[in-house]
Amino acid sequence: MLAACVAGIAGCASAPTPKSAVPEPVDPATAVTLHLYRADTGYIGAAVDQYVYVDGFRVGRLNRLESFELKVAPGEREVVIQPHTLGIPDGKQVKLTIRPQARQDVYLRYALAVSSIFAVGRTATVNFDVGLQEVTESDWAARR
Repeated sequence: MLAACVAGIAGCASAPTPKSAVPEPVDPATAVTLHLYRADTGYIGAAVDQYVYVDGFRVGRLNRLESFELKVAPGEREVVIQPHTLGIPDGKQVKLTIRPQARQDVYLRYALAVSSIFAVGRTATVNFDVGLQEVTESDWAARR
């Protein structure tokens, strides 16, 4: 019975379908660096995994106070953050389309807020100084 319920819930979820292949190699001479971080919004959504997809590839997760960087090719990129509870997509995914130029650093801030009784995610591009206010300087320095 429980398995049927879980299968039914999973079938209704709308997470991006992870691609089985790995993203194509990126030319280091033109690579764009995406710096993704989750702003500290307390414990809102702390127990929920926030998986990050770029152009359909699952590239990481942004749980409370986590950050990472990723090299991508320049041009239009779709970034999607999808909450998962117990491995099942839930909540509303956040989509952001960016168009970075070659050798550009792009800082993406993900934060959760409460809307009625649900946690709702927001993603925005920010500059390095704004990111530095929310992520420790040593953490950014270690990633540069």
